Amino acid sequence: GDTGSDGLQGPRGETGEPGVRGEDGARGDKGFQGGVGSKGDSGAPGAKGDKGDVGLQGPEGLNGQKGEGGSKGDKGNNGFSGLQGPRGPKGQPGAIGFSGEDGSKGEKGLAGSEGRPGPTGSKGDSGSPGVDGQNGERGEDGECSCQNKVVIHSLSPEVPSCPNGFAAEYTGYSFSFAYGYGFSLSQSLGDVGSCMATFNHRPFVACTGGQCDSNMRTGYSYWLSSGRPVTEEFNASDFISRCTVCNGLGQIKVVHSYTTSEPACPSGHGNSLWKGYSFAGNTGVSSSFGSHESFSDTGSCLPKFFDTLTVECSFAGAKKCRIHTSNRAFWLAAADSDHSFYGAGNPRTSRCNVCHGAALVPE
Repeated sequence: GDTGSDGLQGPRGETGEPGVRGEDGARGDKGFQGGVGSKGDSGAPGAKGDKGDVGLQGPEGLNGQKGEGGSKGDKGNNGFSGLQGPRGPKGQPGAIGFSGEDGSKGEKGLAGSEGRPGPTGSKGDSGSPGVDGQNGERGEDGECSCQNKVVIHSLSPEVPSCPNGFAAEYTGYSFSFAYGYGFSLSQSLGDVGSCMATFNHRPFVACTGGQCDSNMRTGYSYWLSSGRPVTEEFNASDFISRCTVCNGLGQIKVVHSYTTSEPACPSGHGNSLWKGYSFAGNTGVSSSFGSHESFSDTGSCLPKFFDTLTVECSFAGAKKCRIHTSNRAFWLAAADSDHSFYGAGNPRTSRCNVCHGAALVPE
């Protein structure tokens, strides 16, 4: 019949016994060069070499230290005499000898010619004062050119007139002082500056660092009152005292009585310009600031007495003026008063008189 198909693979047989060692194979090809090996151990010292040739001469050595001094040698024999040396230089002059004896007196010489003038001598002492001369004759009476400007404050809405012999220069409003930034700027009521030609409730500006400010929040100006109560409809012509600056010749003197009686004018100043009450000064929003008057100045003699003398106007915002009762006026007390409190209708203050001297006075 036909050959059958291969049977299934049988299981693996057991391991056989080791075979016999084969013969050595042929020499293989040269392998690649190996890497550098590690350093080997140091070899044993070599044998001593032969003596070398003589070397070149070395550089000169440093100087040695100084040796110790030797012992003193024996004295030598005398040498031969030397040759004569050259002549030496001339010596210095000798000292001055002693004075000789005085000689006999010579004959009188001829007269010499006149010498030149000598230099100017120093200034001599001042002589004693001379006898007083006789009194000169009395000179003619001279004319006094005492030009005076007088400021008159009416303490009313009316413009005051100048007294006889004086001419009006201008009229205005009676200014006392201003306050701002902690400073007070005052004008004496006897000075022309106290009569401002126009009314301005903030008459000053404060300037610093290139800027000026007239709307100072804490700024106030103070003007003499006309005696009328200030209303909301403020008009300076009604409530601010008017003033006039007058110009004339002659001397002016202010006299205070220190009593409630009006004083008389002194001799030589018999013309009374006006009489009034002795005024010292006033304060405003701060009691440490205000104005003051010299009692020798015409501003210290006011024609009327007010217990509250000033009208206070604020710099801030729109025009706002009032009579503030905390503002104080100071008047010279009369020595004959009892210094007690009293009403404004019965002032116990010193009285005063502004007196004018004649224009013609003797020299």
